[in-house]
Amino acid sequence: EVDDKFTVHISSGNSNFTMYAINGADFPSLPDLRGDRGFEISADVLKNMIAKVSHSVAENDTRPNLCGAYFQIEGNRLQVVSCDSYSLSRCVVTCDISSVGEVESENFSFILPGHALGEMSKILADKKGTVRLYLARKHAILKLDGLVFFTRLIDGAYFDYERILPKDQNIFVTCERERLLACLDRALLIAEEKMQSRDKSYVKLEITGDTLHITSSSHSGRVSDEMPITHEGGDLTIAFNCRFLINSVRAAEGDTLKLSFRSPNQAVTMEPAEEKEGENFLYMVLPVRLKAQ
Repeated sequence: EVDDKFTVHISSGNSNFTMYAINGADFPSLPDLRGDRGFEISADVLKNMIAKVSHSVAENDTRPNLCGAYFQIEGNRLQVVSCDSYSLSRCVVTCDISSVGEVESENFSFILPGHALGEMSKILADKKGTVRLYLARKHAILKLDGLVFFTRLIDGAYFDYERILPKDQNIFVTCERERLLACLDRALLIAEEKMQSRDKSYVKLEITGDTLHITSSSHSGRVSDEMPITHEGGDLTIAFNCRFLINSVRAAEGDTLKLSFRSPNQAVTMEPAEEKEGENFLYMVLPVRLKAQ
């Protein structure tokens, strides 16, 4: 029951609730949920692409464009990029993409905010079939199984991420992804974020011959681990924020990863060691400077 003062009374059996509401007429008006152009894509593909890049979307950054993921569609090629100044994710997939809407187009580019990606992941979690995404001047509208979800787009052009990707790397490591992930998970028990006046702890990778040594130390203790690898190029010692590195390894797919380095002060890139037809990814993580350097 709702009275004229918008007090809501809910009762069921021996349970009673009283809640205070406001006039529905005061609810913000919804925007015009129509887009003149859009595309249709598999819900699984969209869900997987979001999962691969959402970890490197910036949460609080003075550059609004970094607080979202950049989508670029050219025909049947979908590319999604995100960057938080410390790590970068780029995923590309070739799949069936159909143009929908009043204006037919094969090329789209837009930036979805990070919070919208999280909500879309929840919506798509158990969905199958296809999803339609329409683009208006300021909004993106997702339609699936009678559900309509809309979000504001981030205005402006995305930065030239190709410019910051490392070039001329000459140290290459191929390793088992699950084995590397397990080693980093153990190192994370010791490596920790900033506490009080202590600096952030890091995980150190030492590439020597066909062995990767993973170590970390903090006020909690020390950890040392190692795993076999296939190694080309010189030996290298490099350090990373453990959380950034582990997020990229976890988001990657496949049994083996190819890690490419150049120096202790340049970023590492991660790619699949074996190419998968119609799908590819690249992750980049910046290192931290060791005190000895």
